[in-house]
Parts: sequence; structure tokens; C-alpha cells
Amino acid sequence: MVPADGHLAVFADEIFPGLPQGFTGLMEIVSDHPVAPVTLKLTHNGRGQPILTTLPVVNLELPPPTGALYFPQVGFGFGFSTRLILIVGDPLSGSAGTIGFFRSDGGDLVLPIGGEETSRAPFLLHPGGAGQFYPGVTARIAEILVDTANLTINEGSVRPLRPIALDEAGNARDDFPLHYLSLDPATVSVDQTGNMTAHNRGFTTIAISSGDLIRRFTVASGTITSGAPGFQPSDVAQDSAGRIYLANRPRHTILRADGLETAAGVYAGVDLQAGLRDGLRIQALFNAPAFLTVDQVGGGIYVSDAANHLIRLVRPGAVGEVATFAGSAAPGAQDGPRHQARFNAPQGVALDDRGFLWVADSGNHTIRRIDLSTGLVSTVAGQAGAAGQADGQGVNARFNSPRGLVYEAESLVEQLTRELTGSPPPPVSVLVADGGNNLIRRVWEDGRVETLGGANLSPAAAATSVRFQTAPYRFQGPVGLVRDPFGNVYVSEGETGFVKVVLRNGDLVLAAERDTFLQPGGMTTAISGRVLVAESLRTVQQIRYAGPTLVAVEPDTVFALGGDRVTIRGRNIAPESSAVVGGVVVTAIDFVDTTEISFVLPPLPSGRQTLTVQHRGGLAQIQLNVLPPRPDDLLPGQVTTVAGGTSDAGDGFPATAARLAAPLGVAVSPAGDLLVADTGQHRIRRIAAVTRVIGTLVGTGRGGFSGDGTLG
Repeated sequence: MVPADGHLAVFADEIFPGLPQGFTGLMEIVSDHPVAPVTLKLTHNGRGQPILTTLPVVNLELPPPTGALYFPQVGFGFGFSTRLILIVGDPLSGSAGTIGFFRSDGGDLVLPIGGEETSRAPFLLHPGGAGQFYPGVTARIAEILVDTANLTINEGSVRPLRPIALDEAGNARDDFPLHYLSLDPATVSVDQTGNMTAHNRGFTTIAISSGDLIRRFTVASGTITSGAPGFQPSDVAQDSAGRIYLANRPRHTILRADGLETAAGVYAGVDLQAGLRDGLRIQALFNAPAFLTVDQVGGGIYVSDAANHLIRLVRPGAVGEVATFAGSAAPGAQDGPRHQARFNAPQGVALDDRGFLWVADSGNHTIRRIDLSTGLVSTVAGQAGAAGQADGQGVNARFNSPRGLVYEAESLVEQLTRELTGSPPPPVSVLVADGGNNLIRRVWEDGRVETLGGANLSPAAAATSVRFQTAPYRFQGPVGLVRDPFGNVYVSEGETGFVKVVLRNGDLVLAAERDTFLQPGGMTTAISGRVLVAESLRTVQQIRYAGPTLVAVEPDTVFALGGDRVTIRGRNIAPESSAVVGGVVVTAIDFVDTTEISFVLPPLPSGRQTLTVQHRGGLAQIQLNVLPPRPDDLLPGQVTTVAGGTSDAGDGFPATAARLAAPLGVAVSPAGDLLVADTGQHRIRRIAAVTRVIGTLVGTGRGGFSGDGTLG
């Protein structure tokens, strides 16, 4: 705010504190009244003395020029350079053309610009954008960067990639020509201005190149389906029948909708009437219900009735009743029997698989747990009334206004990995949106607390890979969170309106493009990893991706001992993809692009096995033939299969692809062939020592007694 006849003097980094050191860009000043901007740049000379230089100011309300523009002098060399800045004032249209350089005599002036030696440099400006050009600067392009927030697009949208090209000196440059290519333009195409168009949901790799430098980026396209309008839910849950339940905090009710696009109706509580009353659900009263969770076995709904400082239970049934499940209708922090315990503005609630209800007791800055069998309430982590940020054990840990929480159920990959090693089920853990600290915390059932980062992404300690970052993931006002069946963690940010995803490979990306959500709150997972987001002014919004499509696996036949590298080709393969072969988890996957991954196989059971690839969009399967080890490759004590298998192949095929029926005897001939009494098929079979091809030596396949004196 500038007073009348006054002025404002401020540095850009004071207005935008997030600007990085050495930032170069443009700033637009918009005012309802005429202003006279004067811009200065502060630098220091070699003696450390401050130097102020003026910067150009452009009135964007003036009509753009219709003819050629001439810069009378361009100087470069001997420590001097001229920077050309082209600006498009129209936010709806861009501009393209050529910058020409001429000598004083009118001849072409060839100079370095954009990594090339030329007298004609093309330019391409986005609507409402600008470009900076550095004639005479010889530094070449060194890196191409893209903000991860620009790598997510909604199906049907058109959005710019906005890459940043850096030269060898680390300067951001607009004058390097960039070229774009999408590996799957049917999913997301990209034009030569860098604008993407999402035609279908899925994943594609977009390559950006300049000269010899090529960088590849994975772009995710999701389908956003909006529920019926007119509601302000703070949390969402879904039962096994697909019905959606909403905590409508400002209207003090619990809503229910039969489906995503169905208008919700009041399920429990009285619309716009705050209070505290148990009884029939349509007569019961709530006061700012915040979060809820559905008991998928019993059918009840647990609700954090925040302003009443209670946990309420909406019982199932055609009529149903609302009961106070835990708390004493007054703020406090007392543990003990559930009707004597006290809470302070409870928020997130979650059920685990061991019979406990977890509660984010936001006003007390603690994480509580209710034993559903005994009714006892206990404080697992944090100290009541002591806000802070600290990992540790039990009362030594600190939280700051925790909001949503979610139980960390094992993903399929984690479960298979554990079962393969014979390990017991892991201890219970929950993830907590620590809103006041802008962090996600993990709380174990024994009271241990840690901050979620790349080094501890999975509760199963799968995050020892060097691919993961070790620093904590930071958010801006995290509110809700959910973990999908594949191990990806979704986090909603109340301050930015973003829903972000911590992928199981450690990447942090947007779940949907910018401006998709207004005020995202609680979330839940639905069928096939779909995510439902409680969103201001709507019933709910659904995020849905496409699963992978597998076309080929090469080679398609491998040996059971492991060590073979296989390559899978297809479409919609995401960077966080995991693979399972015959019930065995592949521990390390090399992601090439969205059409190809490869990995080295672990030891596998022999036979025709199913290879499954899965990611946040779903899963796909393809068949892989696994041959038993050759006898010559066996170590002492190892076992292999020399005949019999899983196909209908017979004589003339490899022995491991044939079927035997109750073989009861084997012998080795003087030639080294293996003779097998194939009892169930009434034959004597021979497996050639050299070729390992099976054939019938004696018998026709029919039971009986005949044919003495001949073979066959």
C-alpha cells in the first residue's frame, strides 16, 4: 500500500522471500491508480562498494508495435554485454519472430547467441510472457530443468511445460532453442512452444533437447471427476458398497451419497444446528465434525466431533443411532476408560487392523489411541499442551496441531517381501499430517516418532536405496493424507490448494495440475487406487490414473536361478512401478521411460509364471517362462526339474515343457539318456542327454498287455 503522494522503496527479495540467489526475471506491477515505478539494481564492485544501476520499465497497457523494432547499439566483449528483453503484454496471445544483427555498414553481424554463431536468432514468446537474449555470450547450454509442478496435467487440459535452460555459468537463459518430443502423443502431446495437451489419462515421457543435450521428463495425466456441487466437506470416507460419507463441518452434519456424482443428503445430525445430543441419527447433534472413518467390518462410522471434544459413533442400520464413543464433552487430556477420557479439538481418526482407533488430538498436540476391546484411551506420542517439533519416544516427541492421520496398511509388495523372508507382520504405524510443523510424521504403536523423508519412506525399511533423498518432505499446511494400495502417500495442503504425492520411489509430485482444488481436506482411497478428495464447495473430487499396458517381455524365457536381465515394453509405465514375478518381488527396477523398464530377475520358481507391474494407476500382467536349472549348473544340494512342466507339449519338445503323469521310476541308459516310467500315461519316456528333448521309447499311451518283441 502506497500513501497518497508517497512512495515505497523495497527490494524484490523482500516482496518475494522465496527468490533464489541470483534470480533473473520480470516483475509486473498492477495498480488501480497511476504509479511511476523506478527500478534500481544493487550490485557490488571488486572493492565491495555498492553500485546502483537503473533497470528498464515498460508500460504493458501501450499497444504493441506493428513493425520492426531497432536497437541502435549492441555491445559485447571486454566484459560488456547487451541483454535484449522482449515482452508480450497480451495475456491471450504469444509472439514469434527473428532477431537480426547488423554491422554499422548494414552487413550481417555474426555473433554467438543461444549456443550458435548466427546473425539471425529466432524467438518464441508465450502469451503474457517474456524472453531474455544474450548476444555475444559464448556460454553453452548445460542443463534443462522443469518444475515438478508442471509435470502433472489433467485430462483435457492444455498447459505449458515452462522449462528452464541453464548455461555453463549457471545463468537461466531464454535464447537457447528447445525442441520437444512426446513418446506417447496419444496420451499427452507437446508442440514446439512447449505446450502440452492431455488427450487421455496415463503417463508419457517428454524429451526436451537443445544441441547435443537431451533431458527426459515423465508427465502424468489424470482424470478428475467432480462430485455434485453445493457442499463444504472437511473429510471423506467410503464403505465397501461404494457409498460416500462426508464430514460437513460448517453445517454440523454427516452426509452420505450413493455415488461420486450423486447429490449428498444428511445422514446424521441436523443441518445448521450445532449441539451435543445422542440418539437417532437424524435427531442427533454435532458441533463442527472434522474427520471420519468407516469400520468396514461392523459398518459403523467414527467421527471426530471437534468442537464437542468427543469421538462419536454413528451406528449402522436403516434408522441408526449416534452415540458418544469417547470423551467427556469438555477439553482435556486425561487417559483411561473412554467415557472418562478427555480430548481437545480432536481431528483425524483411523482404524488399524489390530482393533485400535487412532486419534490426532490436535488441541493437545498429541496422538491418542483407543482400544476397541477394552475401551481404554492412551496417549501414544507427544505431551499434552506442549507444541513443538521433535522426533523421539513417546512423551519426548513433539507435534504442533496434528490434523489428518492414516493407518499404514502393508502394500502388496511389502507383504510379499515380508512373507518371502519369513518375517512376522510389522508393528502398527500411522502417518500424521503435522499441520503446524508442515511435516508428515510416522508414529509407531510403541510410541516411536519419526519425520517422513526419503530415508524412511516405507515402514518396512525398504527405503535403504540410495535413490531416496534423506531430507524430510516439507509441505505447506498439510491437512489430510492417505496411503494407496501401492505404497504412495497423498497429502493435501490447505495453504496452497495442492494435493501432492510422495511416490514409493521417493519422488514428490502433484497429484493433479495447479488450480484443480480450492480447499482440499481429508482423503480416502477407492477402487484400484483411485483417490477421493474432500473439497470445498463440492461433494468430492476423484483422481484417477491409467494402469500400465504391457506389450512384450524380452527374453520371454529365463532360468530359475535368477540373474537374467529382462526388458518390459509397453505404455503408461510410471517411474514408481514395482514388479512381482511368480510371487517374488523385484527389488531394483531401472526405469528407462514410460515405454520401457528393465531389471535383473531374482531366483524364481520354475514353470509358466505371471509377471505383474503395478503403480498408482493400477496393474497389468504378462507371462514369463521360467526354466528349471540345468543339471550341470547345480551346486551340491540343489534340486531341479528335468522333465514335466506346465504345458501340454509332448514328444519332440524340451523335456521341461512336457507333461508327465505319476512318474514312478527313473534310470540312466549307457548313453546317458534318462529313462522315465511315465506310469499314468502307460509309457516309457526317454530324455536325450544332449538335446534334453523328450520322446516315447515304449508304449502307446493305452493301458494293456501286448506287443512283446517290439518297441513302441
